[in-house]
Amino acid sequence: MRRYTLLCDERLACEVESLAREYGLTQEAVLRQLVDAGLESLQGDD
Repeated sequence: MRRYTLLCDERLACEVESLAREYGLTQEAVLRQLVDAGLESLQGDD
C-alpha cells in the first residue's frame, strides 16, 4: 500500500474535523471517502 500526505488549509481541515465528529469517523476515514468519491466522479465523466 502506498502512503500519501494531504496538506489542508484551516478551512478544509475544520470541515474534515466536523464531518468526522458528525459521523463518528476518524479524519483519515473522512479524507479517504472524499478521495474515493472524487475519483468515482472523475471516472463517471468518461
